Amino acid sequence: MIDGGRESVLIDGLVRGDEDSYRELVNCYWKSLNFLSRRMLGNPQDAADCVQEAFIQVVKNIHGFERKSSLETWLRKIVVNQS
Repeated sequence: MIDGGRESVLIDGLVRGDEDSYRELVNCYWKSLNFLSRRMLGNPQDAADCVQEAFIQVVKNIHGFERKSSLETWLRKIVVNQS
């Protein structure tokens, strides 16, 4: 989890297509999202695939992220929907 100010910088970096921001996104959220997906799916490989797809969806759709919720909340919703 990251604080609101850092999250805003991270989102701005993702909008610009910054690779370091993508790396930070994965480093910050992989573990918790993978845990969530594993609990739902019961299969470690399926969970990893689901989380990877969630990150891809974030990159594809970051321009439409309205910042009405936290980035983590948005990511968790994507993972739950895909699981």
